[in-house]
Amino acid sequence: MYYYFAGRNIANGNDHDIFVFFALFFWGYLFTYLDISNHWLPRRYTMLFLIMGMIGNVLSHNFNYNIQLIISGSLCFLILLSIRKSIIQLSKKEAIGMGDVFIISGCFFWFSWQVAAFFSGLAFFFLSLMSVLLNKNRLPYAPFLFFSIALVYLVKDRWLV
Repeated sequence: MYYYFAGRNIANGNDHDIFVFFALFFWGYLFTYLDISNHWLPRRYTMLFLIMGMIGNVLSHNFNYNIQLIISGSLCFLILLSIRKSIIQLSKKEAIGMGDVFIISGCFFWFSWQVAAFFSGLAFFFLSLMSVLLNKNRLPYAPFLFFSIALVYLVKDRWLV
């Protein structure tokens, strides 16, 4: 698995993909563990995830791409925050946690908005599918997000980009 994700990029000398692989592996493991065990993602970790994605892209991409990431990440955050607040006001329940808002927005700082939207949508699809299959109302989102990212990384050379 290591060779498939990062090893092929070492041979090509692609340092950014190696950084992204190890960083996402670390964050995916941490967020999956915390979300499954506690249904809680600490703000200091989710903010660090968001900032780390921003810094990683600033160092490896041009100015226009970085502006696009900042705009799309900020818009995603504001949209998800308003959806979260609307759901809480209408139903008096929390359907999406603040940590989920931060990690989804963080993906928009790690990847282009098209790819991040695809990851997030695929994760919501898997979450909904598991919710129906398990007949549960409350499932952690982070495992599905990082599973979706790993799945897309496995098939990206064949179907994406």
